[in-house]
Amino acid sequence: CPQTILLSNSSTSPTMRVSVPVFLHGERLWSLSGSMTRREEKHDCVLGYDTIENIRRDGVKMGATIGRVSNRIKNGEFELNDEKIELEKNEGKNHLHGGSNGCSQRNWEIHLRCTNSVTFRIRQMKELDGYPGEATIKCTYTLNDLNQLVIEHWAETTVPCPIALTNHAYWNLDEDARRVLDMHLFVRAHYYLPVDDELCPTGDTKPVFGTSYNFNKMRRIGPSPPIDHDLILNEHEKEKIVLALENGKTGIRMTMRTTYPLLSHLQC
Repeated sequence: CPQTILLSNSSTSPTMRVSVPVFLHGERLWSLSGSMTRREEKHDCVLGYDTIENIRRDGVKMGATIGRVSNRIKNGEFELNDEKIELEKNEGKNHLHGGSNGCSQRNWEIHLRCTNSVTFRIRQMKELDGYPGEATIKCTYTLNDLNQLVIEHWAETTVPCPIALTNHAYWNLDEDARRVLDMHLFVRAHYYLPVDDELCPTGDTKPVFGTSYNFNKMRRIGPSPPIDHDLILNEHEKEKIVLALENGKTGIRMTMRTTYPLLSHLQC
């Protein structure tokens, strides 16, 4: 089967057309490019690699689908129905992003495909990733005629099992910038999850007000300390845009909606 799938839509304006290639290894969003700047210059908003070989050697999971559980599980273990489940400890004492045999390390199969949409599928088994039972996982990318990229995750398990899938794209609205500190960010979140020295949530919640995690008003990101925290989205405002990222130089603006309760903010 082909290594990449290229999505296109029916946009009637050539200057607004967007291309989205997706790579089957890790089911990765490889690029999101189009004529997006004020000068209608072509721009790629997703960081990635130049070759498939570099993608296979990737250590930070750029653009990959992460699971069965994204982010860290403290001490690589959890309790489910009074049973202790032990997982691979692939980041020090903790389990990260589904482990070395997680979704991001697999070659996905094409389940459904049309011009502007593709659905990928894999099956994860306990013998492979350590999670209970078997999970059938699907991810659909759709590029609609409003040039919106819609990513939908779906999973069905044979036994109760935690599932927390996400896409791990690194976004940058300025190809010339080495860091994102000059971008302006808005996040509709009043609380965040504090983390310990190993970046695992402590179980507490704290308000963002008076901290560097407060983006309730659009503001320049930097200078600020590195951020790797979960922001708790305001439940009563979930039908609204929950995130906006803007580049004043290029005029590119990205907005996001989600049904998920949290937004993981990684800024490096």
